[in-house]
Amino acid sequence: WLPSLFQLRLASPVLQRTVSGLLRPGAESWSIPGHLRMLRATWCVLGAAILTFCQTPMVRAQVPLDNLCGKHFRIMTHASPPFINVDTGLCINQRCPPEAFGRDGGLSYRFIMEDVQPQLVRMCSDAGLPPTVELSWYVAASDKSSAQGAVNTVCNGDFAANQIPLLINGTYCPSGYNNASAANDKLYLGPSPAGTCTFVNDPSCVSPGPDMVIGAVHVTVERLSQLQFSAPYMNVQQTIVKRPEEGKSIADSFLNIFLAFDGLLWLAIIIECILAWLMLLLVESSVNEDIMPGLNALYDTWYWVFSTLLGGADKAPVTVGGKIIFCAHTFFSVVIIATYTGGVAAFLTQQASVPVVTGFSSLSSGAFSVVVRGPSWDSLAIPPDYLGDFAGGNSNPDVTPSLQFKYLQVVMRASQSASFTIFTTQRLESRRRDDTALTTDRDTNPCNIDGATLGAYDLVKCGSDGPEHPDTMIFDTPAVIYELNLRKNRTGVCGLVTVGKEFNPTGFGIGFPFNSNLHLAWSEAMLNQIGVGKIDSYIDEYQISQNDNQCKWQEPDGGLAMTIKEMSGLFTLTALGLLAACLHSLYERRLYRKAHMTDDEALIEIEKRALAKGKEDDGEDGVESDDEAEEAKKEEKKKKEEEEKKKEE
Repeated sequence: WLPSLFQLRLASPVLQRTVSGLLRPGAESWSIPGHLRMLRATWCVLGAAILTFCQTPMVRAQVPLDNLCGKHFRIMTHASPPFINVDTGLCINQRCPPEAFGRDGGLSYRFIMEDVQPQLVRMCSDAGLPPTVELSWYVAASDKSSAQGAVNTVCNGDFAANQIPLLINGTYCPSGYNNASAANDKLYLGPSPAGTCTFVNDPSCVSPGPDMVIGAVHVTVERLSQLQFSAPYMNVQQTIVKRPEEGKSIADSFLNIFLAFDGLLWLAIIIECILAWLMLLLVESSVNEDIMPGLNALYDTWYWVFSTLLGGADKAPVTVGGKIIFCAHTFFSVVIIATYTGGVAAFLTQQASVPVVTGFSSLSSGAFSVVVRGPSWDSLAIPPDYLGDFAGGNSNPDVTPSLQFKYLQVVMRASQSASFTIFTTQRLESRRRDDTALTTDRDTNPCNIDGATLGAYDLVKCGSDGPEHPDTMIFDTPAVIYELNLRKNRTGVCGLVTVGKEFNPTGFGIGFPFNSNLHLAWSEAMLNQIGVGKIDSYIDEYQISQNDNQCKWQEPDGGLAMTIKEMSGLFTLTALGLLAACLHSLYERRLYRKAHMTDDEALIEIEKRALAKGKEDDGEDGVESDDEAEEAKKEEKKKKEEEEKKKEE
């Protein structure tokens, strides 16, 4: 990105044209191996930048302002949150009034309107020129969310719906083609005077097309051949988005330990156990003293069969027929236990090592599919229009390839071992049947909306519904973090997560027609505001750095080690068995008391009653003895009184 960073010191676009000519993806360039081509590109950029930088005097007077001050600029943009937040439905004849941007026009919109435009006005005022720089915003006629569509509009030099770049001699756009200016009605002639050129095809406009393109516009080698770019105002890389691994439900975890055998085999095991139970019940129950009598023989014999299956028989047969049945069932049990032990170990280990997307290298083999914005094509055609295995999507052959689509093509051209399975879509956002925006929240799931056209994010999110959906998507890291955080705040969960390291670094810049010579003044104004931390403050405000990412996939530790999650079914069964044993023990103990302690309780009750009756009898006898003693005392007292009376007489 040295060409863009050094533009402020350049008096002409010679360096841009030289570098873009050296790096342009022509037949000669793409025939060179990828690593050698990258090495040559690096040295060409570095050498040309240093040479021109050293030969150019760094003086403030070299920045031309005559074509800036007192002018009206028409800016071509596109809807791309969080950089350009525009309601294109409020745009009239492609022009978007301030109301279309609402209270928050996005990072790029605010940076230009609140910081760069005032800085340009100050530069004009300091130079003694008219302190007026007017800006009006426009969107493309058809694809209003595509950065490439906005770039093509500036490249073509008009506002027509046809946004395919019309390159002259494979190098320059009609808007900057100087060699046939008399015959070219799309040639860019400069901005219009302030107060004029207020709508598309306004006769007062100096140039037929827009003056620049601003938004989430990557400065790429291909675009350096089409437009003249300012210094990048923001560094951007690409990131991968995927669905988070879904946790198993309680039912799935419970059944996990049974999945080593299929259902038919489990049915055969159950049938064998039932047959062994019935035969032992018939042969052994009447003669084997170890088997409980009566109806208790039913579950006691079943326990015998089941415990033998688990390797712990608690009874021995006494009849010859019973011994034969027992031996056959024991042999069957040993084979089943050995087979299940090996099968469940292999099954659970395989589950713990299921491949997942961990980064860009996971996609290059074609094992996992990826969706990007771009055209559809027939991958079986000879030769195909594009490389890779086209898997589907909701795009069409006329859609302009996005930066991400082109990057996949470059990787496959550079390495024969790389082969991507590609889905393509027309846009990132989802749309309803009436073409209105479809927003994901707690009450709205785009996967369940009839007639909805899913964007890239929801194509990945709805992937669990079938193989017709992609596994991952690729897009700009800041935009991805903004979207995923917004979805999490609306729904409370991370329906999508980022994974792996960032890759393919680029930068966002402002694109101008080649012969405009406007990039120098705009670069100086932007670098001035970047230097005082404006972009950093916007990044913090919109929370689009990696530190703000709320939905990031964490690679699990432990490798192939199984966790309690894979074995939760075993713990569940054991806990249920222990609980059932405790409950039955309490119930059985109560029944045992009633059945086996009745006689003892009766004896105790009889003894209690006899003791109580004895006490009553003893009480009655005591009362009678007391009366007799009282009578005897009275008689004795009477005798004494009579004797004393006689003595007195």
